Amino acid sequence: MIALEAGPYALQLAPGFGGRIVSFKRGTRDILRPTSPDTIANPKVYEFSGFPLMPYSGPLFGPGFIFDGVTYDMG
Repeated sequence: MIALEAGPYALQLAPGFGGRIVSFKRGTRDILRPTSPDTIANPKVYEFSGFPLMPYSGPLFGPGFIFDGVTYDMG
């Protein structure tokens, strides 16, 4: 897990799960629904707080993807 903080904001990311968002808070208030410990232990794509939408809108499935003619291996 990676934790990023700026002022009252705290963002926790799971780089091992494609950079999905585990939690995002301002102080003690959740901005996004926090990811449950069960989902972290047994990852389910749509049960995280959020996931990056770049360069595609949605999670990536399979061994990788092609963007602008370049193949990116995610395996």
